[in-house]
Amino acid sequence: MKNKYLFRGLLPIAALFHGAVSGQTLVHYWNFNNNASVAAITAPTSTLLNGSITATSTGTGNTDTYVDFANGTGQNFNIDNLNARNGDASGTHLRYNYPINGNVQFNLPTTGYNNVVVKFTTRRSGSGAGTQSWSYSLDGTTFVPYQTVTSQDANPQLITFDLSTISGVSNNPNFKLKVEFAAGAGGAVGNNRFDNFTVDATATGGVDTTPPTVTYLPANNVNNASTTVNPTITFNENVRLLDNSAITAANAQNLVELRLTNATGVLVPFTTTLSNNKITVIPTAGLLPNQAYYLALKPNMVEDTSDNAVNTTTSTIFTTAGTSISLDKTFVKVNENAGTLAFKINVNNPSNATVNLVVKPAPFSTANSSDFTL
Repeated sequence: MKNKYLFRGLLPIAALFHGAVSGQTLVHYWNFNNNASVAAITAPTSTLLNGSITATSTGTGNTDTYVDFANGTGQNFNIDNLNARNGDASGTHLRYNYPINGNVQFNLPTTGYNNVVVKFTTRRSGSGAGTQSWSYSLDGTTFVPYQTVTSQDANPQLITFDLSTISGVSNNPNFKLKVEFAAGAGGAVGNNRFDNFTVDATATGGVDTTPPTVTYLPANNVNNASTTVNPTITFNENVRLLDNSAITAANAQNLVELRLTNATGVLVPFTTTLSNNKITVIPTAGLLPNQAYYLALKPNMVEDTSDNAVNTTTSTIFTTAGTSISLDKTFVKVNENAGTLAFKINVNNPSNATVNLVVKPAPFSTANSSDFTL
C-alpha cells in the first residue's frame, strides 16, 4: 500500500516537471538559406528579440578569415537537414573560412524566456579547425567557457546546448554565445560550417494558451491588388497540424480556401509553398482584374507547439485592380522607309479585350472616340 501511495504522490511532481520543459517557443532561428551577401546570410530567418550574428573578418583573400557567403553549399547538409524548422529546405549554410584566426558571436536576447535550449548542425573541411570552443556571456562583454565541440570531417552533426540550468541565461537581454577555433584533430586552414541554428525557450509568463495570430496579404478590404500577386498567410509563431505532424508545401494546400467573391463563391485552383511560417498561395491561372477574392485558413487545422489551435475561420476579402489603359507618350512611331506605323498602348492588369483602330483619310478633323473601341 505504501508503494501505491508513493507512486500517486509522484504523479503531480512528474506532471509539473513535464510542464516546465514543454511548450517551448522558437525565439531565434537561422537557416542560412539567403546567401546573397554576408549581411543576408547572417540575418536571422526569424527572431522575436532582435537576434544577430557578428563574425571576425580579416579580408576575403585565400588565407583570410571571413564568412564565405556564396560558397556554403554541398558537404551533405542536405542528407538529413537536421534541425530545420517549418519544412525549410536545406538550401545553403554558413561557411567560415580560416576560422582558427577568428570567432563567430551569436547575440541571443532571452528577455521574457527561460529554459533556453540552443541547437545547430556543424562540420569542418578536411583541413579545417577540429575544435570549437564555445563560451557564453551574461553581460554582453565578459565570456565564460561553456563547452568544447569536436568538429568532424564527416556528415554534419547535431549539437544541443541545454542552458536551462545556468543562472543568468534566462530573461537576459544581453545573453550571447561565442565560438572560437583551434586545430585539434583538424588543421589550421580550411573552414567550419554551420546550419539550422535555433534557440528555443519557454515564456516566463507560464503556460502558453494563446492561439497563433494569422496575418493575410493582401489585407482585408484592399481594393487595388495586383493580378500577379501571390497571396500569403503568415503565422506569428511555429505551427503544425493538429495531429502534431509538420506542415509542408504539399499539405498546406489542404488548409486554405481561395474563392471568387466570398465564402460561398466558386473555388479557385491553386498550389502552395511554405517558408518561415508563411503559406504562399499561387493561383493556377492567375487572378482576374477587378475581381473580389476570398482567402481563408480553415478552422481546427493548425495549432502551435503548445496545442493552441486556430479554431475559428480567419479570412480576407480583397479585390484586384481593374484594367486601365493609357496611350504611351510615343503612341505612334512612323517608319517612312519601311512604310509602317507602330502604336503603343499601355495596359495595366490586362483582361480579354479588342482594339478596333480605324485609319481615316483626310480630313482628320472628323476623327472622334467612336473610331476605336476598347
